[in-house]
Parts: sequence; C-alpha cells; structure tokens
Amino acid sequence: MNFNDNRLVFNNDIRLVISDVDDTLAYPYMSASEKIIKGLNEILIRGTSLFFVSGQSISNMRWRIIDRLEPKYRHRILAGTCSGAEVWGFDTAGELIDKPFYSKYEELFDDSMKKKWREAVNEVIKRFEFKKYETMPKPKFREVSLCDFKSIMYEDRSSQITFEVVNSCSLNDEQCAHYESILGSPLKSRDLRVSVVEYANELFERYSLPVTARLAGNFAIDLAVKDVTKTTAVQYALYSGNCMTALEMTPKELEDPSVLEIWGDKFSVVNGGTDRHICKAVPPSVRAIDFRHEPESEIPKEYNINIWDGERSLCEAVEDYMERSGLI
Repeated sequence: MNFNDNRLVFNNDIRLVISDVDDTLAYPYMSASEKIIKGLNEILIRGTSLFFVSGQSISNMRWRIIDRLEPKYRHRILAGTCSGAEVWGFDTAGELIDKPFYSKYEELFDDSMKKKWREAVNEVIKRFEFKKYETMPKPKFREVSLCDFKSIMYEDRSSQITFEVVNSCSLNDEQCAHYESILGSPLKSRDLRVSVVEYANELFERYSLPVTARLAGNFAIDLAVKDVTKTTAVQYALYSGNCMTALEMTPKELEDPSVLEIWGDKFSVVNGGTDRHICKAVPPSVRAIDFRHEPESEIPKEYNINIWDGERSLCEAVEDYMERSGLI
C-alpha cells in the first residue's frame, strides 16, 4: 500500500482501466465533465480499453458517460452494471449489444421470483413510511423533498433496486423517536439505513429470495442479487474469452499486472466501500488509485491501493490525474 505517491501518472503500457463510476468519473445522477470525457477518449485513442463497474444500470452509465465517447472506440468498452449482476458490451458500430455477456439476474430469477422481490420491497417501503421520488442530483432532491426524512429516491434497475436515503442518514432525536415508535424497538444507529437493511434482509430470507440489502456509498441502500459483487463482474470479464476478445486483449497479457489499473473512491472497509472488490478479482500488485481521501487505517493492506496525493478529491481529482498525465 503506497500513500502520498507523487509519481501517480498514467502509464501508456496500461491496456485496461477498470473504473468505478459514481463520485469517480461522475457525480451521482449527473453527467461526467467535459474534461473527463476528453481524457477517457484519449485513453481509448491510445489503445487502452475501459471497463466501467458500477451499481448503476446500463442506461444510466450510457447517458452519463458511454454515449458521449467516440462510437468507433466503444467496442473496447465493457460495463459491469448493478454491482456485478450483468456485464454489457458494444459492437463495432458503437451500439449496445442485444444482450449482456452474462446476467445473474436472468440466471437466478424466474417471473414469479421477480414479482415476489418487488412485493418484498414494497413491504419495506410501507414499513418505513417512505415516499418515493425519481432519482436526481442530491442537492435538487433535498430541495424538492424539503429534506423530509421519510422521502427517498427510488430506482428499479431490473437486476438491482436502489434506495437513496439522502435525508435520513443522520436522524435527530425526534426522528429517531418516530421510528422507534413504529418499529417497536430502539434504533441501532441514527443512520436509518442500518435498520432498513436489517429488516429487508429478514424479509428476503422469509421469502427465500437470493437478494441482499447492503449499504452503498454515503447515502444508498442496494437491494442486489445475493453473492454478487464487483468481483463477480471483473472475474468474469477477465477470464471469459468473449469479453477479452471485445477488449482486444489476450489472457497472456494479464500475466503482467502492470497492464491493469483500477480507479475508485470507496476502498474503505468501513460503511460499505465496494471498490476494493475490484482489487479482489486481480493480482494484488495491480495498482489502484483511491480518489477519495480516505483514512489510511480503513484501507485494506493486502492490495496496491494508492491514495491520490493531490488537494482535490473525487471527480476533480480524476481531472487532475488526467491533466498531470497529459491525457487532457
């Protein structure tokens, strides 16, 4: 693990960048900046392929990033969606392929199970008296919802359902008392997500559904296919012939860990950081860059995770990395 490494620049020998999306390349429910799009296009022009791995859906990743990249290079892009439940690719015309390379959702769920999943989720919403809103940037949501602690953003991504619990991650005394009254027991945390996750997982077990509720990012709860993570998507892509062909890479190239690089912002073992799951799928010496200034004590020591050394963080830090590396 290397901290404050001033030599963090893009290496032209890198053949594949595996990157998180939210807060790394674009802020949630917002488009990536022009600088980041320019840098990603330059990476593709130089012959390096891209693999975006996110909890978001393929449609979300497309309008925010992928559809803004040069169509003639999109066939060298993979998209691992819904926390690893599916991996998508693009044809030589830059269009989305007809079906994903794999889908754990379609593999595990028949129509009756899909319906049962939605019924269980509706029970969760009713139990916590949630009011559902469509997804939007967090500042706009706070304004529209008037910071109401029962209001959430809700998105059914088919193979994953996500709650953005923006207004109730730090409940006040009155709000805690309200939920303790309706739940009939003390809250374990002022972050309401903890109670929601516990209740949801009890329901999924009762319904015999292969679904797990888990914390995601700073505000979200992902209701995702059980035992599927970003590790699942990356392992499949790197060790599946059809994905490697799409990336124009060979399995032999993977024997050299310097041809891979990981970008993310949540490698911490605290509060549901999922980017470390990308590291689990590759040799531990593969360089990962953490663009959030996370505490050293929270970073897994078994991987080559480098904390970004610049002053800015998140998407702005990625812009600085691209500028430092001559990509923009």
